[in-house]
Amino acid sequence: MKTCGTAIIYEKDPDHAKLSEMFASCEAAGTTDYVIAVDTKSLDGTIEWIQNLLGKDANVFPYTFEDSFSVARNLTLAQLPECDWWYWVDSDDTIEMTGGQTFEEFLSTVPESVSSVYCNYDYERDQFGNSTTTHTRGRFYRSNVAWEW
Repeated sequence: MKTCGTAIIYEKDPDHAKLSEMFASCEAAGTTDYVIAVDTKSLDGTIEWIQNLLGKDANVFPYTFEDSFSVARNLTLAQLPECDWWYWVDSDDTIEMTGGQTFEEFLSTVPESVSSVYCNYDYERDQFGNSTTTHTRGRFYRSNVAWEW
């Protein structure tokens, strides 16, 4: 069985409704083995909110944001325990697996020679929730490669 870690970064005082959607979408796609969140100095109780939501599995690390998501993402990756794969998600993202697959089922089909998987990323949506701009972005990465943003 493949293990998978989730790296989350959220800006100061995020929208808790959006965070709830993000966590719900990740859970629906298949619970990952580890969740690491980097808090960029929220002042609205977000750390406690995440800890209440995730319980004992909450790993939230404070970070003074330096106007660089790359630095924050690298910090998050450094906190992940050893796992086979990891993926990143921002607080306002949602994950949707096609065909009803879970992360584990999907990742078990990826050939050993592949070190990263790019996925469609709906960048903008209209007032009805329909995607208006879609990009392809790297989302899943093998942990045996020294990735850095």
